[in-house]
Amino acid sequence: MTGVAVGVAFLAGAIAGLPALMLAAPLIGARLMAPGGRRLLIPAMAVLLAVAAGVWRGHTADDSDALAWADRADAVRGRVVDAPARAGRQQRFVVAVEQARIGKRWQAASGRVRALAPEWPAVQLGDRVTLYGAAVPLADETASGRTYLRSLDCDGSLFARILYREERGQGWRRAVAIARQAIDDALARAAPGDTGAFLAGLVTGHDEALAPELRQAFRDTGTSHLTAVSGSNLAMVVTVLVTLGSKAGWRRRLAWQLVTIAGVFGYALLTGFQPPAARAAIVAAGAIFASRCGRRPDPVTLLVLAAALMVAIDPAARALLSFQLSFASALALALVLAASEPTGVAGWAGALTLATMAAEVATLPILLGARIPASPTAVLANALIGPVVELLFPLAILTALTGLVAPVVADALAVPAHLLAAYVFAVVNALAHVRAVPLPVGSSPLRLAVLAGPCAAVIAALGRAGRRWATRTMGQLDALGGDLLLAGAGAALGAAGVVALVMVR
Repeated sequence: MTGVAVGVAFLAGAIAGLPALMLAAPLIGARLMAPGGRRLLIPAMAVLLAVAAGVWRGHTADDSDALAWADRADAVRGRVVDAPARAGRQQRFVVAVEQARIGKRWQAASGRVRALAPEWPAVQLGDRVTLYGAAVPLADETASGRTYLRSLDCDGSLFARILYREERGQGWRRAVAIARQAIDDALARAAPGDTGAFLAGLVTGHDEALAPELRQAFRDTGTSHLTAVSGSNLAMVVTVLVTLGSKAGWRRRLAWQLVTIAGVFGYALLTGFQPPAARAAIVAAGAIFASRCGRRPDPVTLLVLAAALMVAIDPAARALLSFQLSFASALALALVLAASEPTGVAGWAGALTLATMAAEVATLPILLGARIPASPTAVLANALIGPVVELLFPLAILTALTGLVAPVVADALAVPAHLLAAYVFAVVNALAHVRAVPLPVGSSPLRLAVLAGPCAAVIAALGRAGRRWATRTMGQLDALGGDLLLAGAGAALGAAGVVALVMVR
């Protein structure tokens, strides 16, 4: 419980800022002054320090004017900071802007834009480029466009009429991006069209070549997460490495465990080290180290600490939609499935349905806050295609690796992949016609917080792990007895402090 409390305290401080510290301090003080509070001194101080560290780390400068130059500039210069994705005769990539041309003069500028540029010259991660075209700030984008750009940590978009590569990039990240592009190209050769693009999404997370109608169908059915590298992909990598180590008798050796961790982080880097992959890699490494030390890994504790570590390294991660959705869904899955042991087809089908329901409930407040309607067919769609995707993922990896050295063999492996992908496409296209009805909740933090309570209660009731955590928490609250009155007084003092702070501001 201490690890979870420290992780949650840090995240609360990073997200809520100083009010979180002003609420936590009197609550912790009230608990320490209660009978038996001294034995909790060290954990309480750890939690208080975690809140303070979160407040300090989460304090970032306001970037609302990042593209203040957009309405006056007709060209930009900057570095490519994301591996380009090619679709048809265009390429898409993220540029960290360094200069903007206003009138006929180049001036210093800042911001990140998602660029849509001609296919030639082909650019790569780290290249310095010049783009001629008008930038569109985040505020001028459509609601869905803003959500997509926020998931990429971008401040706007830019449609480039002309593209120049001024300087070739260097470094190991460029080499990793080139390797990722080679895998995507191998899958596109073995399985042309949407099948190759879907397989590339499963393996590397790049599904840009999917037809726009099909990509929208995945969004409408709540299955777009399938082409985003997540914990399930990393779990497959860990399973393969652990199985190889067991067969060779190396599973418990430190050297092989380090190889396993290196393999997990290597795959996460290959896929761009996006928040879901980064979190899963940290959790996997933590589980391996815990086993090494003779401790049983607790997925909830590892997930919370991994999220706190990611925010500590990059405070901007907490605002990314991909980080919020992946953390909420992974935490729900850990609570619902951690203590379950499904057997047989019916057991696994039930577990898959429960997992999908838990993920949908956990992400509902976040989706509503981002003004994204929740899909009414998400549970059914995931239940129908989830097992097929589990078969497709290893087949896609095998096809990609074979395609790099033996394209003819990869073509043969792609035949069953075509059939399985066709089934997936048929399901999402059929269910995409059932449109979501926007809920009149709005994006008010208070309303979303009120909605989050029932969602948490539903998740706690879905699985034995969640019920165990809820029971343990309620037992601890009951043990406090009369101390709750003192804690309530502390909360009132903290609330008064927050109100006073707001009034002073």
